[in-house]
Amino acid sequence: MPLGPGRSREFERAQRTAVSILSHPNFRRAVEALEDDPDAVQADPQGFLQNLRLPVPDEATVEAIEGSPFLCFRVCVWSWCWTWCPFG
Repeated sequence: MPLGPGRSREFERAQRTAVSILSHPNFRRAVEALEDDPDAVQADPQGFLQNLRLPVPDEATVEAIEGSPFLCFRVCVWSWCWTWCPFG
């Protein structure tokens, strides 16, 4: 089923945001912290990413969720969510 015009625009905005986060030079540091310093990530996941200067919009919701075997970032913005997990 195709997305309606409003949902399509939201998706495109959210997709651009996800790409800009993934392509940011500090994204690797953020993912490494899921393994190396999970307490810092869990304390304030959104603040953690923003402190690394990742382009996380203020209206986004960022969570550190349990993955296997490490924590994962779950970022939701404009009705769309992505989960990024390191795999060991």
